[in-house]
Amino acid sequence: LFEISAAANSIQEIVDENAKIIFGSTTDDSMEDRVEVTIIATGFEDKDTVAKKSTEEAQASKKNPYLSLKKV
Repeated sequence: LFEISAAANSIQEIVDENAKIIFGSTTDDSMEDRVEVTIIATGFEDKDTVAKKSTEEAQASKKNPYLSLKKV
């Protein structure tokens, strides 16, 4: 559960301060010692703003190398 909390905290650090974050978790014993995080995001501004935030996210991921914000 510590890892899930750490992931949620890392996400809160990189999203807009006005973002509404709904957090939930469940356990799956078949995943053993792995954690999977799914993020659903809406309300993006224009592409220039998103590009700027992508740069900020890249910098934030350097702080936490275990957090990847890849699109799926």
